[in-house]
Amino acid sequence: MKKIILFALFILNGYYSLAQEKADSVDDEISSIAEVLPEFPGGMAGWAKHLGKNLQYPVIARELNISGKVFIQFVIEKDGSLTDAKVIKGVGGGCDEEALRVVKLSPAWKPGIQNGRPVRVSYVVPITFKVFDEENQPMYVLDGKEISYNELMKIDYKKLQSAERLVVEAAVKKYGEKGKNGVVEVISKKQ
Repeated sequence: MKKIILFALFILNGYYSLAQEKADSVDDEISSIAEVLPEFPGGMAGWAKHLGKNLQYPVIARELNISGKVFIQFVIEKDGSLTDAKVIKGVGGGCDEEALRVVKLSPAWKPGIQNGRPVRVSYVVPITFKVFDEENQPMYVLDGKEISYNELMKIDYKKLQSAERLVVEAAVKKYGEKGKNGVVEVISKKQ
């Protein structure tokens, strides 16, 4: 009788261990979808500001006129931290390494949520590198006043109400020859 009871306990303990191991592995699975998707602090505007503040165009890429989109894949953990970042499609010229560096600088995101619990989510972001010269940059207008791109990037996105891009025809009609490369009109929130 003792042997049967011990064997039964062993089976129960073994089953419990396997069940617990399976639950742990499900808990650590990486999903590509979630009921609530992960989000960068401040949303897409916050992400754009993060890129604008930290991303530097590699000198070699600029000199060789290399441009394009670098796709970075990473996992947003249950605590919002980023892990396993890697380039899945690059353009070279140092752009791949720079995009990866900036993603790794990211603060914690709001994690993805599934069934009311934080989950690990695989995420891919494109980071665009495009050589702008002064001649081909759009005009930037904040509350009716022309500003530079660098001035625009220094503005706290929380203080902005809206932004609209005018294509060439509408831009030239409204701003004359200065609008020949398009115009980005930005309106700040009224204080």
